[in-house]
Amino acid sequence: MATKFTDDNFEEDVLKSDKPVLVDFWAEWCGPCLMLGPVIDELAKDLGDKVKIGKLNVDENQKTSQIQCNEHPNSTSDKKWRNSRAVRWSSAQTSV
Repeated sequence: MATKFTDDNFEEDVLKSDKPVLVDFWAEWCGPCLMLGPVIDELAKDLGDKVKIGKLNVDENQKTSQIQCNEHPNSTSDKKWRNSRAVRWSSAQTSV
């Protein structure tokens, strides 16, 4: 299961993580986000020991989502914050 990221834990769990991090910015009203959710959970299950994978609900965590996310679904690796080479994909892409 993916980690639940929030405004309160984002800095510590994502920005200061010692492992690579993948953040899924999602919303309950977003159909493509809900379709991508199980994929994120599966990635967390398969890669959890190598990569920290989690979800951030943009409606419940507006402080972080306003700074870090401008569209959803939006899944971004921590490289965005470390060296500005983000890995992004959206529901329009057919593979992860």
